[in-house]
Amino acid sequence: MHGHFPLESLGNYGGHFQLAKYLSPPIIGSLNTGYRQNIGSSVDIVNSRFDAIRGSIKNIVLRKGSVIYAAGHEKNLQVLRMGENYIINSGFTNQGKIRSER
Repeated sequence: MHGHFPLESLGNYGGHFQLAKYLSPPIIGSLNTGYRQNIGSSVDIVNSRFDAIRGSIKNIVLRKGSVIYAAGHEKNLQVLRMGENYIINSGFTNQGKIRSER
């Protein structure tokens, strides 16, 4: 199964940022990063606009076993386990970052 937006993400679009994003520029960086983690811009998966569709797809994936859900959108490669299923997030990057969770 595949889609553009990931169901879960350990990248920036999922609300996970490096410390440098909070500190640069001072104050504004913290506000911007906090906003993207809690409310989300139009491209962040934490944005409430995506809750209904993300929840529906997630329920389908969790009910079935051995499903691989592939998505783009992030700027790194991630392989995440969700129950008996896997989520693969892959997007274009020029920095070669890879994240994995067991």
